[in-house]
Formats: sequence, C-alpha cells, structure tokens
Amino acid sequence: MLAQGYPAKAVRLIEPFGVGGESDLLARALAQELSALWHRPVTVENITGVGVEAGSALAAKSPADGYTLLVSTNAHAYSAARWQNLPYDPVKDFIPIAALMSQPYVLVTGKTAGVSTVGDLVAAAQAKPAALTFGSSGLATGTHLAAEKFNRAAGIMALHVAPGPTDTFAGAIANLVAGHITYRMMPISFILPQIQSGQLIPLGVSTARRSTLLPEVPTISEAGIAGFDFPAWHGVWAPAGTPASVIEKLAKDIRRVLAGPHLRDWLVRHGGESMAMTQPEFTRFVLGESDSARQQIEPSASQMIVFVCEHGNVKSLIGASFFNATAKERGLPFRAVSRGVTPQDGVPAKIAESLGQDGISVAGFRPLAVTAEDFSKAARVITIGIDVAAVAGATTTPVEAWNDIPPASVDYSASKAALQRHIVELLARLQAGK
Repeated sequence: MLAQGYPAKAVRLIEPFGVGGESDLLARALAQELSALWHRPVTVENITGVGVEAGSALAAKSPADGYTLLVSTNAHAYSAARWQNLPYDPVKDFIPIAALMSQPYVLVTGKTAGVSTVGDLVAAAQAKPAALTFGSSGLATGTHLAAEKFNRAAGIMALHVAPGPTDTFAGAIANLVAGHITYRMMPISFILPQIQSGQLIPLGVSTARRSTLLPEVPTISEAGIAGFDFPAWHGVWAPAGTPASVIEKLAKDIRRVLAGPHLRDWLVRHGGESMAMTQPEFTRFVLGESDSARQQIEPSASQMIVFVCEHGNVKSLIGASFFNATAKERGLPFRAVSRGVTPQDGVPAKIAESLGQDGISVAGFRPLAVTAEDFSKAARVITIGIDVAAVAGATTTPVEAWNDIPPASVDYSASKAALQRHIVELLARLQAGK
C-alpha cells in the first residue's frame, strides 16, 4: 500500500565521495532518469568526509521512508569488514536496493615517476621499500583496497597518502601529474581524458578482461600479477526499516531505467557494465563482498607483533600504537601489542599529552608484563632498548632489537620518528614474507 503513492515528493540521493567523481556522475545520471520516470525531483547531495563515513552516516540516520537513499560503491561493503567504530553499521543500518554497474580501475602514474609498466613499478618499489606513495579516495574505499590488493599481490610496500577533507578528484590527478603521488587506482572513465592527453600513464586495468575504452592497455594480470581481478562496483542502499513495498518499487524502477537507452549508453561511454541483479541477489552479493573483504583484513595469530621494552611499556606503547595505525591505514592485517619486562604503572603526563596529539589515547592503559603466551602467538618480537637475551629465551619466535630509539621522555618527536622509520621497514618485510 505504501508504495502506491511513492514517491509523493522529492527524493534525495546522498553521494559520499564528492563532486566530479565517478560515483557522483553516476548518481546524477540515475537521478535524471528517475526524475523523468517519477515526475518528481531527484537531487544529489555530495556529503564527504572521513572516507565515506560522513555521507553514509547521514543516510543511515535519515528517516526510513524511501526519500533519502545512499549511492555508493564497493567501499560500503568493505567498511563493514574494515571498521568496528563507525557511527553506523554498514550491514544492519542499510537495505541493499539495486546494483548499478561494475567497471575497471586503472592503475595510473605520472610521467615524473619514471615507470611505464607494472613490472617497472614493482621493480622500483622493491628497490626502495616504502619509498613510493599511492593515493586513494579514502580509507577502506575501493580505490584504497584495490591498491592494497595490488601491493600484496605484487609483494611490494608503499606509503598510503589518504586524502584530506577538502581534497578533490581534480587534486588527485594534479598530485599524480606533479609526482607528489607515485601511483593510484582510479575509475577508468574519470581519468580517460588525462590518459588520452598523455598526462597520466596507464599501467594496467584491474579487471580480468581488457576495457573497450583502453583496448591497448593490458590487464594487471596480463602485466605479470597473475589472477588479479578487482572491479569497482556501484549500488543504491536505503536506511534500515524502509518499508518492503518501497524497497520493491525502488528496485524495480532502478532496474527499469538501467535497461533504458539513456543509462545503457551512459554505462558504455563510461566503460561500465550493468549488473543484472534482483534486490535479493544484490543483498547476497553485498554480504559476500563484505565477507571476502573480512577474510583479507582480519589478522591471524601469526600476524601478531609483540613490542617489548623495559619499564612502563612507554616505548612499546608508542611503537605498538603507531604500528597499528600504519597497518590499519594501509589495509594490512598485522596487529601489535605492548608489553614490558618489568612494567610500571602509569604513563608520564607529558608523554600522554604527546600521544593524545597524535590521536593515541592512554585512558585505561594498563602496562602488562610479557609472557611466553604472548610470544607463542607472535609473528615477531620487537625489543626496544633492552638486551635481546632478556626475552629471547622465552620463545622461538624471531626477535629483533631496535636499540636506536631515543627516550620518549627526553625527545618524543625523535623517538616517534625513529619508531616510524623502523615500522615502515618492518611492515615492508612482513608483507614480503621476510
């Protein structure tokens, strides 16, 4: 009954990536067709910030009446596996309505990077671990995880440069052209003009088949990373609690306009393919994508790192905290814990303040003594400022000493810088299986 008069007023599509991006362009094309079908205004609002969190959170908290919808990408499914502290639940707070399209990402770089093939890029990254940088649309977005999957498949380590709240797609291209970012995965249609003009160099497409828009560009699999296949996909979601009759009408009408000549031609021009799924099929697809991402992201016991220092766990706390932040930012599965040989209570106020400025809270921190059980679960033990022999006897796990870390109580910045340098090198080795 509720769907008979729907929509009776304007419908709002929330797009969380920003003006000019592929998601925005697709949302606007969809809005135009739905508006013509319904004879009601359909508007697009770009709500950006914190990856896709700001826009998705607004959509989740909107009335569940069908008048506020979310147009997003695979990033929405991945965030369900990636984050535990979101202000919304990507699964429980949304109902998948319709799949829109899939399309390749293109692995691109600028001329100043000095590489022209996937092999060149891999060789450059292996020659200088963590010296190269890559960009994305935000943490846990499709562009981020596509690049991280490429890095893992290629056995390389690079620094992820996440966008700021005011960064744009145009700025991302400018950073590639200028060499501020070494490489990036980007939707094919968005960077096609820059590729055709020679500003950007395409190294490979992310799908199993070549794109008709760039038939001369090999797939990443053809270029040497066997089996690589990571398409971008887009869909529409409604807030949980939206009436089933409204969901059914939305799914039916969206599939109708997708099959129409205007959107069909739009997909072809943008290198996309329609995803012919019913609403239940799309729901199962989204859950499957979340599960797949979770399997890639969740750490195993063999991916745990134990940081150990002498007193109070301060250096090991800083080391573990920065290690976890760096691994999380880059989508790597490794996690670290902080331990001490003879731990003492409390974190000095000055250190606590400095950690807080770096986004690390010590509220409720309890220094823990290192145990044999910690080592039995660890992939690596890192000792900071203590004799390796003090702990090496407790485990057969590889132990390495970082003895060049200045005391944090004397020079926090220098201590932090030294730890971060070691952490980047350690992550590169861990990712390479060394």
